[in-house]
Amino acid sequence: MKTNVVEQNKSTDLNHNKDTVYSQKIVAKIMNGKYKGKLIHLENTYSYSGAYDQKYTVGTDLFVSLEKNSQHALSGTIEGVKRDTQVTAVAGLFILILLAIGRKQGFYSIISLFINIVLLIGALNVYLALGNVSLLAVCIVAVVLFTVISLLLVSGNQEKTHVAIISTLS
Repeated sequence: MKTNVVEQNKSTDLNHNKDTVYSQKIVAKIMNGKYKGKLIHLENTYSYSGAYDQKYTVGTDLFVSLEKNSQHALSGTIEGVKRDTQVTAVAGLFILILLAIGRKQGFYSIISLFINIVLLIGALNVYLALGNVSLLAVCIVAVVLFTVISLLLVSGNQEKTHVAIISTLS
């Protein structure tokens, strides 16, 4: 990937905040799909403050919407930064630490987390599919299920767990 700044303009907003806006030309290599290995020309506008935009450097992986122009050259629009590698690494580290510290209870906590994610997706699908169902009713059922499943998995089927479920739901 190759980047260079082609233009910079100083600006002042209504609150007298000063900033510099840069226009950046990027030549990038497509990493997958039909045009894998081909070069693409992109443009990016970013500000020094970085409040609503971002400067891209060599080595940054991007999501791009492709377009073919009249000269059959590839161009596109930057949709965002590809961060799935970092997110996966952090999630993996979280799971390893949870297992190292929590051992058996950590394992059950991970299982509970995945069950709760599936329940949440199911609850949202029920709400969206049955348009006449109250969102509050769906949330109440989901919260009861989250609480019961999580506490039973992590703490086991004991009297203390039943008391914790009742007090949590109260």
